[in-house]
Amino acid sequence: MLLRDRTSSKSNTRLHAESTLRPRKNRLVRAVAMACLSTSLLLLSQEARAIDTFWNAATGDWFDGANWNTLNIPTGADNTFIDNGGTAQVAVPGAVAADLRIGSTATGFLVITNGGTVSSSTGGIGDDASGSGDVTVTGTGSTWTNSSFMNVGRAGTGTLLIEDGGAVSYVNGAIGDVAGSDGEATVTGTGSTWTNSNTLFIGGFGTGELTVADGGAVSNTLGRIGNSVGSTGTVTVTGAGSTWTNSADLVVGQSGTGTLTIAAGGAVSNSVGFIGRFAGSDGTVTVDNATWTNNGVLLVGREGTGTLTIENGGTVGNTLGSIGFGSGSTGTVTVTDAGSSWTNSADLYVGDAGTGALTVAAGGA
Repeated sequence: MLLRDRTSSKSNTRLHAESTLRPRKNRLVRAVAMACLSTSLLLLSQEARAIDTFWNAATGDWFDGANWNTLNIPTGADNTFIDNGGTAQVAVPGAVAADLRIGSTATGFLVITNGGTVSSSTGGIGDDASGSGDVTVTGTGSTWTNSSFMNVGRAGTGTLLIEDGGAVSYVNGAIGDVAGSDGEATVTGTGSTWTNSNTLFIGGFGTGELTVADGGAVSNTLGRIGNSVGSTGTVTVTGAGSTWTNSADLVVGQSGTGTLTIAAGGAVSNSVGFIGRFAGSDGTVTVDNATWTNNGVLLVGREGTGTLTIENGGTVGNTLGSIGFGSGSTGTVTVTDAGSSWTNSADLYVGDAGTGALTVAAGGA
């Protein structure tokens, strides 16, 4: 009887505890449901607030709501277009947008100056075939930050100027992205930077040109000049302190036509170097009183046509070197003038599986 009473007592206690907890569980379920509903309503509300915002002034301050068609300054949820031939100016920090397009289907200008800052998720300069955009980022502290991709000349015509300590950053980028596009970017002056955390295409499917001058700096992982069939890419790195840093490979003429000129104290560095990578490509590199550092192999004419000229005291270094690497390839290297040198820390092949020619002249080494 004593055991049975104790068992009965335990059962009653457990039932009492369960009956006490059940309302609490119900309240918890209702609370979670309400939280989910609130989150859904918030997301719907944010989506509802995300609108296309258009610049409607000639020239004026980004932070003046009267200069926008909505009469409101764009928020980080707004797709923002500067597309009416006018110029938006950002001279203080804090401008934000979701997708920011300068010259989407018409003409637009953006000037970031005096420490002004712009942040957007994506950016495009010269977006559609009929679009033409121009962006200038000038002065120390002036920045344009994109959390995703940015194109200079996506399908239209785009121009980007970074000068006097200005800075632009993004994840992926292209200059001359789509066939028929035309993009041009210039990074000039000490402290001026263009930072890409992934691949940079100069001539993706279109025509692209990049100039790094007078102490400017560009950095990315993989660099490709003349990426696709029919594309044309041109890069010039010139002036003491001017640098282009590729943490991965650099390809001059991937499947299209690529030209790289390093001059007057400029410097380019990368892992593996390719000049004329795939069949049908054409790559040309000139190192004139400047430096090209390949931390891996250098292939001049991998499957396509590659030409390398080192002159006026220019220097090129790599591990293994090959001129005319693959079947059907053609490679040509000229090292000329006193102080000019090509240093291969491993083997050098002149005509590997393709056709190769090496000329060393006038004091070159």
